Amino acid sequence: MKSMNKKDLEILYRMALEKRGIIRLKATGNSMYPTIKDGDMVTIRKFYSETPLGIGDIVLVKTFSGTVLHRIVDIRGDMIVTMGDNNPLIDGVFSISDIIGIVDKPSNNSLEDTKNSQASYEFRKTPFNIFEFLIYNKENRIKEAKIGKILNDFGLSYKIIKNRDELLMALKNYKFTIGVTSYAPRPFESIICELIESNRITLKNNDKIGIIIGAKYGYSNSKTDTEFIPLNSVSYFGRVSSPFVLLYPEEEILFCLGVLCGAGK
Repeated sequence: MKSMNKKDLEILYRMALEKRGIIRLKATGNSMYPTIKDGDMVTIRKFYSETPLGIGDIVLVKTFSGTVLHRIVDIRGDMIVTMGDNNPLIDGVFSISDIIGIVDKPSNNSLEDTKNSQASYEFRKTPFNIFEFLIYNKENRIKEAKIGKILNDFGLSYKIIKNRDELLMALKNYKFTIGVTSYAPRPFESIICELIESNRITLKNNDKIGIIIGAKYGYSNSKTDTEFIPLNSVSYFGRVSSPFVLLYPEEEILFCLGVLCGAGK
């Protein structure tokens, strides 16, 4: 029998909830331990746009890695952050429209456990003010209003840059810079963890990390070829997806936000 892929499972969950309004699923894995254990039966109700939603709710949500049953640990505008109670990192940042269902009954863990989980998450997002996004929109391919709303919801500063020379000048204002590109050999997450855990970045010194979205990197073939940003002008290069997956700049930012929410552990 052929196993179902992630998209098929998502469609199946949506169809079942649309038809019945409520389903019972058998949990697999220990990402929500001890709240939900492997093999536990969980009752899930269909999620509607008017369904009350709050931090601490457990939802069935479509993520980058598939459909998961995890807890909401933050809400910013129409965006949510989810994380398994037993996971070291969050799943990422998603739209409320990605929620498929919501757990019918409150979890059986104590209110204190929920507070502790939230406190841990709050600790992880404290370094937010050391990051600044540099949105390189030379060819006007990026939806600036949409990106601005996402970053504003998370309280992150950003700059829209449309000129190569302006970008090169801006890069000099940061202690470290990270160019987000699918060609990078290292994951973006590993670079962030290295910088945070090595104590090379300190809030006391007002150090800043610039995260570049939308740029292409390489060496120009001539003086008139100004498409590429020189490789030696950026401290690190990090990828947020497989080189075989083409992401929109908005999606790259969401991946980055997912990592940054977990930075500082």
